[in-house]
Amino acid sequence: MPVTLPEWVGPFFLVLLFQALILAGLRLVGMWLNRTTRTHFFKADRAVVRQSGARWIALYFLCVFAIGLVFDGLIGHRLGLFAYPPAADPASAIGADWLFFVLNSALSYLLFSLTILQFQELRGPRIAGERLLFAGLYLLVAFGALSAISRLPDIATVFAAGAVVVLSSEILAVSFGTLGLLGWALARPRQAAGFWFGTVCLASLYEAVNAAVGLWDWQLFPSGLAFLELPAVILLGYPVLAAPYFVLNNVFFGCLPREDPAA
Repeated sequence: MPVTLPEWVGPFFLVLLFQALILAGLRLVGMWLNRTTRTHFFKADRAVVRQSGARWIALYFLCVFAIGLVFDGLIGHRLGLFAYPPAADPASAIGADWLFFVLNSALSYLLFSLTILQFQELRGPRIAGERLLFAGLYLLVAFGALSAISRLPDIATVFAAGAVVVLSSEILAVSFGTLGLLGWALARPRQAAGFWFGTVCLASLYEAVNAAVGLWDWQLFPSGLAFLELPAVILLGYPVLAAPYFVLNNVFFGCLPREDPAA
């Protein structure tokens, strides 16, 4: 009897492959730059990752997974700001399609987090207790705040959700004695602008692939403002998505913003 795969399998794994190729490309470019110039871009120190130990790497993956569930479950499904194909939508499908959300949170968000990690510099593991608390605190803060704004008008929900994600990330960063994106922007605006530009370039590539495979659909604005949707997602949405992962990388690997050689 032939096996029929869910309709999301093909587009999902094509997107994963593309994400992996971007990450591998950044690593190769970084290796070339570090050998031929005095720059230190994309130089994520493998020794620091190994020093963290298998338990903490596993916990890092768990935190990445948890934040992915926040985005897919609360911002996507509950607030309705984006949707996946019908067969992967829990509102219109039952059965094995929960597998999509598990794989998406575990793999796609992981590749995104590891990609922006290439723009950060590893300084060494932080205190274990901080890492143990990260996922639980973030889920508690984000779940409560995002649930509270679910009854706002559509456009207000979009900006309120973005503010919740960024501000909750900043609160955790301060609690753990590290930097969030806003703190970095105030301390080193030039480097923060570079990170934003890199994230926008990454977002443009992701959205170009999605335009071809149709894995997700943004539903931010009413039909009359639909022409603003993609620019808003690329210029603002993806940097907002990067905010909690930026802090997560700082907490787990002691990342600091890259120093400007000219500064």
